[in-house]
Amino acid sequence: MNITFFTGPGLNADLDLPTFQGRGVNSTEPEYTGVESIRMPTSEEFRADPWAAWEFWKELRQKAMEAKPSVAHQAIKVISEIPGYAVNEVTQNVGWGWHRLLSNANQHKAHFWELPITYKTVIELHGTLEQFHCSTCRTKHSLSMTDEKLVIPPLCRECENTGGNTGPGVIRPSVVMHKGKVNAILLDATLKYAKTCDVLVIVGASMRPYYLGEVIEQALKAGAEVIYIDPQASTSKNVFLALDYGLNAAERVTCIRAPADDVLRSLGVFLMQSLGKKITKVDMASWAWDWAQKTKSKN
Repeated sequence: MNITFFTGPGLNADLDLPTFQGRGVNSTEPEYTGVESIRMPTSEEFRADPWAAWEFWKELRQKAMEAKPSVAHQAIKVISEIPGYAVNEVTQNVGWGWHRLLSNANQHKAHFWELPITYKTVIELHGTLEQFHCSTCRTKHSLSMTDEKLVIPPLCRECENTGGNTGPGVIRPSVVMHKGKVNAILLDATLKYAKTCDVLVIVGASMRPYYLGEVIEQALKAGAEVIYIDPQASTSKNVFLALDYGLNAAERVTCIRAPADDVLRSLGVFLMQSLGKKITKVDMASWAWDWAQKTKSKN
């Protein structure tokens, strides 16, 4: 069975790490109750004040390094190691790196610079705070955010600005800025996963990005079971309402309104206990439906 996990910052909510919901610093309604909701700088903000952007990225990276992988992260790793399951992951996360706990992650990672993309790949759809490039000439750079000698913003000595003034460009992490678009090659690979998986598990993801509707649509068209795990999971969100009416997304997507740790731990136990038995999409759908009924009674 082919299982694709589409993960996001909500996977880290139980670790008290910030989630990215795109509401900005003045948000008064975080999607994950009690957890700080922040956003990446925009390209304009980075150009206007690269020092502030770098301070934001360094603090984000430091928080991630001080925390430990959650139960949900480890559950995905366990599931990926169960014989008979081909597990892939697409992640919106940029700072944590824990999705690389997947047993296949050491074989291949896909982000801005490491292509082509193959199966058994962890796709870092929003880039990573572990790789850097010049914002002017795109030259790759090797830096460490934990280097105490790192002067921010770091400058690229390999190029000259083309805007009229001669001088070095500013180096930035290879991440998608707020309101920016993801890498087209990575998005194509994500859609390929959606078209070929038996089960698509969306967990802790921000449902606002423009591409999510197409990912879900491709999975449904291919006949995959789609399971959406989130404390606020609902098919009444815009991403589902905008789907082709004929797909019946509201009836076909199973929403489980519970923390990722609890649900993925349960999924791991369910699959481990089924060793030697061929689990089908129907079995997975039944497991998810049972969970959804449990969480419905609590909400």
